[in-house]
Amino acid sequence: MKIKKKVFIGLAFSLFIIACETTPTISIKVEGNSPTKFLIEHKYCYPSLQVVEIPPENGCKTHYFSDSNKILWSVNIKRDSLTNELTLITYGNTPESYIQKIPNGKPPVPLQEGKLYAVDVICSSLHGDSKLFIIRNGQPVEIEFGKCPSDVPNK
Repeated sequence: MKIKKKVFIGLAFSLFIIACETTPTISIKVEGNSPTKFLIEHKYCYPSLQVVEIPPENGCKTHYFSDSNKILWSVNIKRDSLTNELTLITYGNTPESYIQKIPNGKPPVPLQEGKLYAVDVICSSLHGDSKLFIIRNGQPVEIEFGKCPSDVPNK
């Protein structure tokens, strides 16, 4: 009986380790240069990315996600392009392994100085990450959630 218990515990531990090793992970970083770039680190998932303009009336609230936000650009990775890697995506330039969903068939509107934006990256398994940013002096600057664009100093 002790051997069966040890085998069961060993098997359960092994399955736990395997599950942890294959859990989808994803994160995003806004690169501080122009044109705006997003660095996606993804593992075991099919990432999609969207850039959203957040109107001033939503910008300083603790909840930034609203129906009044406008999706400016949305891209999804092709299903045959599953990789575990870092992906650098430049705003408006759809990578070869992605498909642009919004806007359909044309480039997105340029990001504008002083406006508040969110970039959302989501795995097919519903894991995701979001960052807020503004364009300040032609450069993207990340903003902490809960902060206002006016809280970011001009450089």
